[in-house]
Amino acid sequence: MDTPRSTPVTFASRTLLALAAIAAIAPKASALDVTDDDFKLGLRLQLQVRAEKGWAKGADGNRFDTTTNTANVEPDDVDFSVRRARIGFIGTYKDVYRFAYILRNDEQDKATSAPTSANTAVTSQNRVPQTHVAYLARDFKGETVTQQVRAGLDYAFFNGASLNSAGWSPLVAARATEQARMVAPRGVGVGYKYTAPKFTVGVDMQNNINDDAGSTGQTRNGEGLFYGSRVEAILWDDAEKPHMKPQESFLGASGKGVLLTVDAGTNRGDNVGNTTTINTQAYGSELFVHLDALTVVAEARMAKEVTHAATESVIGRRIYLIQAAYALPAGDKIIEPAVRLTRIDLNDAATEGGNYGTGTPAAEYGASGYQIELGATYYLNKNNHKVAFGFQHWKSEGGATAGGVTNAKADIVRVQWAFAF
Repeated sequence: MDTPRSTPVTFASRTLLALAAIAAIAPKASALDVTDDDFKLGLRLQLQVRAEKGWAKGADGNRFDTTTNTANVEPDDVDFSVRRARIGFIGTYKDVYRFAYILRNDEQDKATSAPTSANTAVTSQNRVPQTHVAYLARDFKGETVTQQVRAGLDYAFFNGASLNSAGWSPLVAARATEQARMVAPRGVGVGYKYTAPKFTVGVDMQNNINDDAGSTGQTRNGEGLFYGSRVEAILWDDAEKPHMKPQESFLGASGKGVLLTVDAGTNRGDNVGNTTTINTQAYGSELFVHLDALTVVAEARMAKEVTHAATESVIGRRIYLIQAAYALPAGDKIIEPAVRLTRIDLNDAATEGGNYGTGTPAAEYGASGYQIELGATYYLNKNNHKVAFGFQHWKSEGGATAGGVTNAKADIVRVQWAFAF
């Protein structure tokens, strides 16, 4: 679940609702929890405000706006947006039942400042919130092992770039592997997770990514489901109590360890039209290495999309990346420079020369091509309060277009102020 992690401030009382209202307005820079003998209720807030400026050329060689993904358009002098705006509650009952309800209103004003009444991928400038996660879970705790069953709206335990909080990344932009075309489900369904000291395995079953059954004149069968599984294994940890987690930065904390993840999933029977159904299979693996101030992440993710229509088509996709961050002390604060190299191939049967990004507003990573990112984060209070700077250079694969062979490219500077409790 992409919600902030922090150190709680706890209040003991039987009047949960009254104290929850107080917690909602209390100006604290850490989590606010309300407890009684059975319940624990915590308020969570995540805000990320961003300024962005891009210089780009499209596939036709003319100017290109990377914020709206529009050709032959002069970009804004600077584009300001609210990348993340999430608020809600998480809690427990009798220490074994868990629940969460989080609202989101991300990417506000990235494409335009005109508010809309919907909140879809193409109108995310909207200022109307929608449900981000809403789930119930039950833990079954042993001496060293915990099993959990979960039901509701949440991220599947799958695709770490999507699953793990963007608030813990040392770079401003997300990893390109988080995109839906590489299968990154967040839907309603059920899941099971088994957690041991050095090993976690989980499986999920959810409504598929585009749950569109019921279209007028639908000639295909009803919608299928998403099925996914993921394993996280600590291969080495120098601590008696393992500290390794699948996170992109340890903020310079002492310790050494290696963690490997592997996942596989399939999004079945995704009806995108009256006579068109898509089945997608996806596989991925991540390697996390922590060596005191240094954190390294390597990832490979592949997907195969099969479209069943009048004619059948198959598209293979693959993304490879490596990332490193090194935390430096700065008084009682931390500065962490980072670098990421990414190879993006969204159609392995063709050399593409398309434009940067997809959708409106555009994603914060390029389409098929080569991408390098440099950045630095200044941590004022660990991941609860930080300011980050990032530079991204992307160049297309350089395939043929209607106007000949071109090389679309983009250079983007982003500055982001993030706050979470």
